[in-house]
Amino acid sequence: MLHYEASVWALSVSPRLEKKLSSVQRIFLLYVTGSYRTTPTSALQAITGFMPLHLKAQQEAIFINVTCLRKEIEFEGLSYQPRDYEEKIKNLTIHSSLFNIINQISIAEPYKKDNSLMFFTDGSKTEMGTGCSYCAFENGIKVIEWKGKLEKF
Repeated sequence: MLHYEASVWALSVSPRLEKKLSSVQRIFLLYVTGSYRTTPTSALQAITGFMPLHLKAQQEAIFINVTCLRKEIEFEGLSYQPRDYEEKIKNLTIHSSLFNIINQISIAEPYKKDNSLMFFTDGSKTEMGTGCSYCAFENGIKVIEWKGKLEKF
């Protein structure tokens, strides 16, 4: 709840706000750990593995700005580019029950005009185990093949 709208305010956290967030977090860290009130906040954060709230808010702000708002962010000498992160598919334009898979699978022989390398991969999981493989063809001739299978536990 403290991080509500962090993408708006967290990139420019003042030292005063940083101290307030730390004091709020400290109360909960003391309660969670059962430590003495003289224990430093940084020690409590290290023991519990909780990130300081101002850093968590900044992390959240950078993530939202870059991935959702698709903005380029420059923060503490580091550049975060939207193109470095995958975009979520917003929505399907067709209902999955209406998707005709038969028209999407080609049984024709693959062909490339420039005769470059072509890679094929496959993987499956059955009651007998999980495995995968790949092979590469150059000018229609298999040049490499690899198969792997996971051990059963």
